[in-house]
Amino acid sequence: GAKTAGQHGTAYVRVTVSSGGRVQEVRIHRSTGNSSLDASALACVRGWRFAPALREGKPVAASALVKVSFRLSN
Repeated sequence: GAKTAGQHGTAYVRVTVSSGGRVQEVRIHRSTGNSSLDASALACVRGWRFAPALREGKPVAASALVKVSFRLSN
């Protein structure tokens, strides 16, 4: 895993969320520079649930940029 390999970094992931709060699309906006960490960041965000964005009190589809950081801890 990332811990044993001594890997760390921050990815910015663009996520598109449906009006029902489900993740529709995820993609790397800014890479960690490590493809396995990027893949982990995408998998992580893909599993999240979101409160849908509201426009005039009604839920709507929206996209957001989320930061996913990986760091070592002892």
